[in-house]
Amino acid sequence: MKDPGAVFRESTIGYLVTWGILQFICFRLLPQLKIFEAFDFQEILVPSILLGMFGSMIAGLASSVVAASKTTANPQRQKQGRLVGWVLGTIGFLGVSFPLLLGGWIFYQSVRQSLE
Repeated sequence: MKDPGAVFRESTIGYLVTWGILQFICFRLLPQLKIFEAFDFQEILVPSILLGMFGSMIAGLASSVVAASKTTANPQRQKQGRLVGWVLGTIGFLGVSFPLLLGGWIFYQSVRQSLE
């Protein structure tokens, strides 16, 4: 089994890379393709950066908690560790995927406005 510290580092780096790719696609590539024309990204750029970084750390912590719970002999503690890891992982995932969720919402609004 891996050390929980190593799991935290590897997971956090993986989530940061994923978030960076989503950030690039949603805030750089899609506006260049003129998909998001009438939206000002400056006001949501800082919250997106904060949510992505904190979400990556929280998701990494979730992986670490699950890895640490595997070393516990008590089945009740293992179950609690997995539950805490699941809750933290969900919160972290939402932070990491914020650019994608936001991009999807803006795209939906653009399509809806063009159909009216």
